[in-house]
Amino acid sequence: MTSLSTLRRVYLAQKAHRKALRVAMFAAGPACDDTTADLFTAPDAFESEPDAVREEREAAAKQICAACPARAECLAYALFTRPTEGVWAGLTAEEIRALSLYRRSPAGSGQEVA
Repeated sequence: MTSLSTLRRVYLAQKAHRKALRVAMFAAGPACDDTTADLFTAPDAFESEPDAVREEREAAAKQICAACPARAECLAYALFTRPTEGVWAGLTAEEIRALSLYRRSPAGSGQEVA
């Protein structure tokens, strides 16, 4: 059984790591900013977004990401935090989730799988 103090240490270490990743991402000078934020996130829960509109929005966000100097840092942050929505480092949350699962699988580890 894991003690509460061990869980607290793990939580605090993860919190510190998340903060360091976020600081590194912003220090790298991302191409996105407040003026383009709507491209990177879906509308709120009470607004519908047709698939064609979502795909167009995500494509525009990915285009900004393509030349972003903070892309590697953004991807590291996204892989750690596993966002449930939005575009991060040129990938949708679903693509990040799939990449994260691939990295954890035996096939993604560089080991042969029979």
